[in-house]
Amino acid sequence: MSKINGLDLLTKYNGNSITYDTIGNPTGYYNGAAITWQKGRQLVAYTSGGTTTAYTYGMTGQRVRETVGSAGFDVYTHRFTHSLRRETQ
Repeated sequence: MSKINGLDLLTKYNGNSITYDTIGNPTGYYNGAAITWQKGRQLVAYTSGGTTTAYTYGMTGQRVRETVGSAGFDVYTHRFTHSLRRETQ
């Protein structure tokens, strides 16, 4: 275990390392995934097994696009239920 900003964080799972940035976001996962963040807690990219999932955010900070490999999806949030739905583009 490790502490970042007072948080107890798991640093190994089954002998494989988990790494974090200075505010506690995971940047390297036990399965070899690489995780990139921006503006604090906005997930930018998750790469695992040779596939990258990238995320794009709008001006208000809401996630608006998800790209898995070369396939892009627009991400919409229902304004009343806040549930996410994806549409292929």
